[in-house]
Amino acid sequence: MSSAGVSTTHTAQKEHKCSWCGEKIEIGDKYHNWSVFDRGVHRCKAHVECYDALSESPRDEYDMFSQQRGVPAV
Repeated sequence: MSSAGVSTTHTAQKEHKCSWCGEKIEIGDKYHNWSVFDRGVHRCKAHVECYDALSESPRDEYDMFSQQRGVPAV
């Protein structure tokens, strides 16, 4: 079982990879950043719409980098 820290919103100063969809978070894009604690600390970043989709998804676990951008998992 994992637990997540508090999400904060940032403006990208460099490119990142979205933990939800695997697409690039471009420089200047807003994104969410949070930590997951599961046998260590993992940093997660997601587009704003992907973070919303993650929040709306019914499961606690999902396959990182493999969801559709902005679409909740089923």
